[in-house]
Amino acid sequence: MATSLATTDQPRSRTLVSAPRLSSKLSELVESEQGVFDLPAISDEMRQEVATAIGDFEASMGPAEPAEVSRMLGKLALLFPNGKLSQDEARAQNLLYAEMLADIPADLLGEAFRKAAQTCRFYPTVSEIRTCARHGLAMRSWRLMRLKGIALKHDREAR
Repeated sequence: MATSLATTDQPRSRTLVSAPRLSSKLSELVESEQGVFDLPAISDEMRQEVATAIGDFEASMGPAEPAEVSRMLGKLALLFPNGKLSQDEARAQNLLYAEMLADIPADLLGEAFRKAAQTCRFYPTVSEIRTCARHGLAMRSWRLMRLKGIALKHDREAR
């Protein structure tokens, strides 16, 4: 049966960018419950690590490529067969979903599709998929904000 699922074996349009891993010390600062300006001062070397992490996190927030979204939708459709749609209708639905989900980073969208596949009884709506992606997006945005705050604090104190 694996050979008949050729749509799932298509090459990816690009390498998926996921949230970067932080060193344990930087992760402690980012995940701290203290306000950014209450955190201890960081070294110039740590500031460079923060700058790199900010760039990596910003890159990981980039939207998914349309071809990647379509590939994921194809896999999801296999889990929720719907004999009522013609091929043209299914293609149109795929394009609409891809358009409405394209702003979500590919790795988070993949996680959202997995979660939707495990929790939805019927083919998930765009809203249900976006809800599944919400937590991952919020956490990534929050970490990026914390990193920028740590950098700002260091730069102000270095003056």
